[in-house]
Amino acid sequence: MAWSLAAAIALSLPTPGRAQEAVARFQAGAGSSQVDQFPGVAGEGWADAWKTFRWGPIKVRTEVLGGPASPRLEVEMAASESSEEFINGSIVRMYQAANRPHQIRFQISLNRVEGNNNSANFIGAFGGVDPHQNTNRSSTWVIRTWGRNPSEWKWAAYHGNGDGGAFTSKQLMEIGGRGQGMAVEIGKTYDVTIQNHPEKGTYDVAISDGSQAVHEEGLKYRAGAAEWAPEQAGIAFQGQLKDGGDAITFSVSRVEISPLR
Repeated sequence: MAWSLAAAIALSLPTPGRAQEAVARFQAGAGSSQVDQFPGVAGEGWADAWKTFRWGPIKVRTEVLGGPASPRLEVEMAASESSEEFINGSIVRMYQAANRPHQIRFQISLNRVEGNNNSANFIGAFGGVDPHQNTNRSSTWVIRTWGRNPSEWKWAAYHGNGDGGAFTSKQLMEIGGRGQGMAVEIGKTYDVTIQNHPEKGTYDVAISDGSQAVHEEGLKYRAGAAEWAPEQAGIAFQGQLKDGGDAITFSVSRVEISPLR
């Protein structure tokens, strides 16, 4: 059954009383002794702590801000030089029970950009058995900003072939339909819901900015069938840059993974 606009908004907002399988709200601040810290420790549905990965000449700074009342993890990435290859960084956490249908919810905001006049630049999130460097052939769901520069960015998702094939920008879909998608604005918080179906190799996505929502259903994984349903998978938040001097800052909060009923 197709999602209605109201349902898409509801799925992107907190649901009281629902048991969570893995939660990261960063309320315990920075440290490595409690599950809800950054980087934290394994436990309560998480297979390990948060880890930071870099590809190319990039600096990555992470900081928990906002205090216990409204904590968020701020991630700043800056390219120290230009490169013919893509320059990116990710913060990644592996979680348990990824082989069963589950829902992933998080909040993300774009805080600052410098340069970024290359269509290869973006921020986003993705999942899969090995999400440690970049969206790759084992990626399952993928959502990211898409456009020639930040002033034109909209939220997009990857609609793969479920065969581990090569990446092509032709399979990036503007969530909500071409010309009907949601613009990405600096300083605005976006609630993202992924309904993940590893048994079928598909996912559904809804994004709300608090007043409107867009969604897509039945998107296919990029990964091949052998990597659809691992016992452990990861969630990665990523930024990608291309040129020296490019920088981007974004924040992540309220990461929640729960079984789909």
